[in-house]
Amino acid sequence: MSIDKLDEAIQRAENLKLRVDGLLLASDSYYDESPFVSPMNNPSLGAKFGGQIKNSILKFASDREPIGKWVVFWAAQDIFDNWFKVIDPKDINNNILDISSQKALNKINAKQTLQRAITFERRYGTAVILCAYTNAGNWDKALPLNDDPLNPKLTPDEKNCKLLQITPYRWPDVNVTKVDEEATSLRYGQPEFYEITRSAQVSTEPTKAHWTKVIHIATRLDEKNYEGQSVLEPVYDDLTGYRNTRWGQYQTLYRYGSGFPHIKIPGATKKQIRTWIEGGEFDDLFSRTYFVSGGDDEDIEFKGVQEVTLNPEPYNKMSMENLSMGTRIPQDILKGASAGTISGSEVNERQYFKYITSEQKQVEPIVRDILERLMDTGQIAWNYEEKPYEIQWGSAFEVNKKDQATIQLLQARADQLKTQYMTINELREEKGLDHIEGGDVVIGIENLKGKVPTKSEKEPKEEEQEPSEEEEPDKPAVETRQQAERDQDQSG
Repeated sequence: MSIDKLDEAIQRAENLKLRVDGLLLASDSYYDESPFVSPMNNPSLGAKFGGQIKNSILKFASDREPIGKWVVFWAAQDIFDNWFKVIDPKDINNNILDISSQKALNKINAKQTLQRAITFERRYGTAVILCAYTNAGNWDKALPLNDDPLNPKLTPDEKNCKLLQITPYRWPDVNVTKVDEEATSLRYGQPEFYEITRSAQVSTEPTKAHWTKVIHIATRLDEKNYEGQSVLEPVYDDLTGYRNTRWGQYQTLYRYGSGFPHIKIPGATKKQIRTWIEGGEFDDLFSRTYFVSGGDDEDIEFKGVQEVTLNPEPYNKMSMENLSMGTRIPQDILKGASAGTISGSEVNERQYFKYITSEQKQVEPIVRDILERLMDTGQIAWNYEEKPYEIQWGSAFEVNKKDQATIQLLQARADQLKTQYMTINELREEKGLDHIEGGDVVIGIENLKGKVPTKSEKEPKEEEQEPSEEEEPDKPAVETRQQAERDQDQSG
């Protein structure tokens, strides 16, 4: 074998050894321009096991790893999929507040913006929403607030300030240029000014924005004041291991699934064999459609792996268990569709949507921030400081018809038991219904007193009457038939 061929083989071996260093990644600028490059050739492009994770790697993992895609993108979609209602807790049946809120939210495309913003936040740990107002001055000017004593008297235009648009941005596109350094401030250590690159495709200067016009999103804060943790960080090493395990399985099937060639040339010297190899005689064996042998003793045999390969199932299982623990999503959900459904078990679906419910609670302050901005500008007619409101999330888990019927039956039985110790109006109030006249009674107590007739008592009983002299009681059928036969014989 030539020196060049030997060096090439050594390099292939080194690349094989180093392939577990990281995900099959493009490059640090993958997000914008670079083509796919495998760490088989460039192992330094991936984050090493336990190493620092770059933003480009997080982007790649959430795009190319199915589980990474799930926990970043699809979870963000599920959080807002069934949306929410805005209700007055003192009048839950009055939907005027919700109607006006939804109308204002639709105008600024709130649902799609929140889904995208939370996708960014889950991927990078932090994201921002830039709020565009009418009559609010430049981006770096504080938002005029009517109730802010530090602001000068508002101009007529500033009083007509309206929220016009909300736009999400990735954390890599944001730079905090100044934080609040006033020790007595409630915002001490928090961003005061941001520089936001509003378009990666257009060469423009970053926009400097005051914090009052920015919604800062970081639901998983840990040690840093305003930067959260990506949902991918706790599971990244397992994503790396799982990806490389799959890669190894694919390569095993590709290389050895149909067998590998064993070429026998009896009598050939090493020099002859080396000459044939360097001459390309044995190149591309798997892509050939025919082989030519020169003698009876020459032979090419494809030997398979013959059941000596390592069983990958325990390693796949280990990866799935760790990924499930890190993401809090059941294994069957992570594995994907089964028989046309998201998972094979309704219990797993319930656990997953319980996780989604907890995530909804985490993003609720972001939703409230947008709503209260709309209330501040009068786009939603509601004074949230004097009249609190509540967010009622749509149920993420959809109950099937059989379970719905079972729930309704159990609820009806529970309501019937409550009538033994609750008044009718108390029960109606519990269900959000108005009181009725005569409803301040407990049916169970009234039954004990005998004042409320039971069902059998409500039905009038028919009085038994003695037959009159003119009406004779009906005779048995047998006696009547016998009399008819006697009458016939006499007439005959």
